[in-house]
Amino acid sequence: MVLIELLKNFHHQVDRRRKTQIKTQWLMHPDLQSILQKIQYIKAKFKDHLLKEDDANEELDTVEDELNKLDQQRSKEQKRDLDAVFSNTKPLLRSTVLVL
Repeated sequence: MVLIELLKNFHHQVDRRRKTQIKTQWLMHPDLQSILQKIQYIKAKFKDHLLKEDDANEELDTVEDELNKLDQQRSKEQKRDLDAVFSNTKPLLRSTVLVL
């Protein structure tokens, strides 16, 4: 399946410097970190022959479903936040009071 091929080639597609930069300079939400860890765990089990390809694909499908649900949730939150901004019920920036 395509997902297995993506996992196999992931290491070769992104060099170590970029992966290190992403890990150290970009903050990752805990839910995304959890999904990444699950993918890495599945990849490791498959690589160590602890999972058959069909089982790995099943687990990856489950992770993909989780990611899709998270994406839908985030889209709803962003739309709600954007609606609040345009309806003037949510400030664009936090205001800072300067006392002279």
